[in-house]
Amino acid sequence: MLLPAMFGIAQKLAGLRAGDPFNSPWLSAWRATSWFLKRVPEGMRGGLALEALRQTKALSIAAILIHLNDPADRKEGENDAFDPALDTDTVEAMKVEWLRLMRSRAADVDALIVEPDLMSLLYRWRDYAGSLDEPREWMVEAIRTDEGFARMATRMMSRGTVHAWGDRVSTPHNTFDKQTIDDFVGIDVAKVRCDALDPAEFPEHGEALRTLRRSVDIWLGLRERDPFDF
Repeated sequence: MLLPAMFGIAQKLAGLRAGDPFNSPWLSAWRATSWFLKRVPEGMRGGLALEALRQTKALSIAAILIHLNDPADRKEGENDAFDPALDTDTVEAMKVEWLRLMRSRAADVDALIVEPDLMSLLYRWRDYAGSLDEPREWMVEAIRTDEGFARMATRMMSRGTVHAWGDRVSTPHNTFDKQTIDDFVGIDVAKVRCDALDPAEFPEHGEALRTLRRSVDIWLGLRERDPFDF
C-alpha cells in the first residue's frame, strides 16, 4: 500500500525544515500525505492510517496528521475551515498508538535524542499524555551526565542567521527558547549545570553550552542583554 511508504518518506524528511518554512521538503511531504489520505475512500482511511503508523513508527508525520484532524487542536475562528480526513475515533486511536510508540522509543535515550524534531515530539508527548511528567522524566535521564547535558544543549538550540543593514554576509544567530528550557529542564537547574561545565571539555557542544549559559544569565537578570550575544 502506498500510504506506509508515504509515511516513511515524510518521516525521513522531518528534519529538513531549514530555510523557507513555507517551501521545505518536510512541508511538501506531509501535505502530499494528507492530500493522498483524503482521496482514500472514507470508510478505509482510519484503518489504513492507523496501520501505516504501526508499520512505520513514523512519529512526526503521525503527529501532523493528528493535529490536522483533531477538533481539539482548532484555534478560535478556525472551525469554519476545518475539513478533517479522519474521524475523531481514528484520531484518538492514533494518539494511543503514538504514545505507545513514543514510550517504547524513549526507553532508549540514544534512540530518541537523535530525532530531528525532538522538542516538537516532547511537546506532543505532553499533549497526548495530558501532562509534562513523562517527557520531563525522560529529560532528567537524558541529561543525567555532563555529556548528556551538553548533547541536549546542542539539540535544544535553534540555529539561524541574521542580516543587518549594510552587511554583505549573514551572521549566525543561535538561540534558546526560555519556555522550553523551563518546561523540560528548569532554568535554575540549567544555571547550575552550565556553571559546573567547562565548554572547552565538550568541543562538539561548546557553542551550545556558551549560548545557553548567556541565555540563562539574561533570563535570571544576572547579565544585560547584549545585541552581539544573539
